[in-house]
Amino acid sequence: MLINLSEILSVSGMTRDFEAALESTSISFMGADYAMEAVKPIHLRLSNTGKKSFRLEADTTVVLVGACSRCLTPVKKTYSLEIDKEIDLESKDTDNLDDYDELSYIKDCNLDVDSMIKDTLYSMIPLQLLCKESCLGLCKVCGANRNTNPCDCPQKMPDPRMAVFDDIFNQFKEV
Repeated sequence: MLINLSEILSVSGMTRDFEAALESTSISFMGADYAMEAVKPIHLRLSNTGKKSFRLEADTTVVLVGACSRCLTPVKKTYSLEIDKEIDLESKDTDNLDDYDELSYIKDCNLDVDSMIKDTLYSMIPLQLLCKESCLGLCKVCGANRNTNPCDCPQKMPDPRMAVFDDIFNQFKEV
């Protein structure tokens, strides 16, 4: 959803509240795709704080659904997002790189709500999404989920490059 900021920026001290629905249904992060659903609508409050600057307050709850990094079972994680930022559009003209992330979801006096939510989620998503901390993952030999189906496969596979040394050691054991 795009919100036009021109009215808010043109009237000093103006405050407007918005309710927005999450339009994006997925997010990609570090090569993994996640389904994304908003549990409640995104509540936004925009307040003019001066010439070409405004305060952005937003809150929502988002559920991400993805695969466990170890066993590939579906995992749902709930994130509560609260955003409170002071954004100065004058800094767009300067070389201040600290404010650049805020300006990535503001284009031509429009606020892209979905991009703002995604940018906030990027800092919250773990590098490895796990179903539980003690997840055993998949068996490297038979592919079974070791959390639900323990298998008797050897977990330590010998390195084929070292097979010659194993043969030598086995010869000395026989003597």
